[in-house]
Amino acid sequence: MLVIDDLHIIEHFVVHTSRVVREFLLSLPAQDRVAVVFVGRSDLSEDFTADPARLVHVADRIRDALGFAPDAADAPPSTWRDRTRWAGATADVLKNVANALTGSSYSRRAIVYVGEGMTYRRSAAPAGPMSRPSEAIATLDVFDQIESAFDRLRKAGVPVYTLDPRGIPGCDAVRGPCGPPPWVNIHAQQQMLREFAENTGGRAFVNQPDAVAAMREIVADNSHFYLVGYYPSSVRRDGGFQNVTVRVNRPGVEVRARAGYTATPPERGTPSSVEMLGSLLASAVPATGLGVRALAASTPVGTGVGTLITIEVSYPSVANRSTLRDEIEFGVAAIDREGRVLRETRRVYRFSGTSSATGAVSFLINEVLQLPARPLTLRLAVVSRTLGHRGAVHVPMDLSDRSGSRPEMRAILLGRAGRQPPALGSVPTGTTPFQPLIDHAFAPADTLRVHAPVFWRRDEDAPGGATIEIRRAAAIVIETAAALERAALAGGERLAATISAGIPLGDLLPGDYVLVVRTRLRSGAVIARSLPFTVAASGTSDLSVPRAAALPAR
Repeated sequence: MLVIDDLHIIEHFVVHTSRVVREFLLSLPAQDRVAVVFVGRSDLSEDFTADPARLVHVADRIRDALGFAPDAADAPPSTWRDRTRWAGATADVLKNVANALTGSSYSRRAIVYVGEGMTYRRSAAPAGPMSRPSEAIATLDVFDQIESAFDRLRKAGVPVYTLDPRGIPGCDAVRGPCGPPPWVNIHAQQQMLREFAENTGGRAFVNQPDAVAAMREIVADNSHFYLVGYYPSSVRRDGGFQNVTVRVNRPGVEVRARAGYTATPPERGTPSSVEMLGSLLASAVPATGLGVRALAASTPVGTGVGTLITIEVSYPSVANRSTLRDEIEFGVAAIDREGRVLRETRRVYRFSGTSSATGAVSFLINEVLQLPARPLTLRLAVVSRTLGHRGAVHVPMDLSDRSGSRPEMRAILLGRAGRQPPALGSVPTGTTPFQPLIDHAFAPADTLRVHAPVFWRRDEDAPGGATIEIRRAAAIVIETAAALERAALAGGERLAATISAGIPLGDLLPGDYVLVVRTRLRSGAVIARSLPFTVAASGTSDLSVPRAAALPAR
């Protein structure tokens, strides 16, 4: 979780902070899932995603967030009441993030906090009774809130890595003409950053001449770690926090580890599948157990525009050719950046089938939602009643209505002719003419099917024709014309068409390719979108689903 404390970064450093954040997000390993939270502007935040393109756009939002922070001199227009309120907001966000990460099943979780720190000094905090409720009392309250955040982060087992985006601050730490730096306050800011790291098992990066290099060091630090498990000699099931100390017998080595763990609470019975599904849809963190992958794309649906969602569910490996019977609780919730639930759908599917020769079990679920035109995140969750396993994935989307903007090709969906993967329920009528696939690995015997919706508003922006290219490296190995079919949308404000084609892959050698869909508009402009895929010699899971029925949604 990347926490950008825009309430404690002055606008002088907007360009540098944007560069640091962008470099950090680009340097993350491909398998990492990242969410971004702005302390003062929750509407600019980004839910968990592994899509680097979505993450990089976060750096561009920093400019919209800065401009309200007090500088290192605590100069007006901010007042001590503003400082108190903003410090409380920072502590609250860190506690909320800790609460969200507590329920995660991922083995490694971390917070990267980017901010200049606060100018509060413990040496200046009043002690003993005070005669007037004033700034002194507010200062004590700030330290109480910070200690509460430390406690919550320790119990969640989430280390905080802090980074001062100023690098080595000096006179530029204050607004106005560059004068003598307020070193007392700057040192207080840096000490606060150190405390957040030291109290949670993280590291503080202050006075760093190269903040970008510091961010890369944070990534490296979180990419190499040990998982250590043990059985406590005394098992307590009271739900309390148990302290743990980790030491090694190697001189000169510093161990940073979790401060402890929360003991299992007294038995309250196993939650039902309905309760587990509700918990997953309410959680800000994806969950592992069942493998869940998903795609979501805007596409014409009848006379309107809907969001087609396809979810791939993968079981843990089972015995070769085992017969499976299960009931699947499936749910999807659309959440805006303020955390409000905009849409929610739940269904129950019953199926039986046989695992593949490798013991692999996977199937697809399809759903269509009518979603509002705004940035949001789809939380998709699945619970197996038979296994008691669950999984969830989050898919960020931006369906903002871009009135008057240039035409858009929002997605490319791929499928195959003939051989289809097992699916619980067919593709909703009027969305795509085939089953979209999440795994874009095809065999040479396959015929690749392509579906790409295009949206526009003005007649001069209407597409006049479409082509599809398949590239390997820089070379075009297949180029073909594609069908362009106009979709009749109600209302007349938006216009749409779909680009489609079927392309035999028999002439392609095994390897990695890129599919490029291109359309030329009547105005002469060209819009295009690309999608990688692979040609391999093997097929996919052969789980059969002879009986699949959707039960009434609860």
